[in-house]
Amino acid sequence: MKLGKCFKHAFNMVLHSKLRSWLTITGIVIGVRRSNCDRIDRDGMQQTLNSQLNALGGDIVTISPGFERGGDFS
Repeated sequence: MKLGKCFKHAFNMVLHSKLRSWLTITGIVIGVRRSNCDRIDRDGMQQTLNSQLNALGGDIVTISPGFERGGDFS
């Protein structure tokens, strides 16, 4: 099938399947926006975590499994 015929066929499918086309476009838009929101949320959480860890004053944080509560920092 030639490229021009493929585009014509695709355009005709969009025209004749309007509901499916709009649902597809809506799904793509929602997916892209969700991906951007996730990235923004992740960046915000990382900045918050970094600022909270910097407030502790230490350069090294050790995380060990098996403890239910942290040590006494006072």
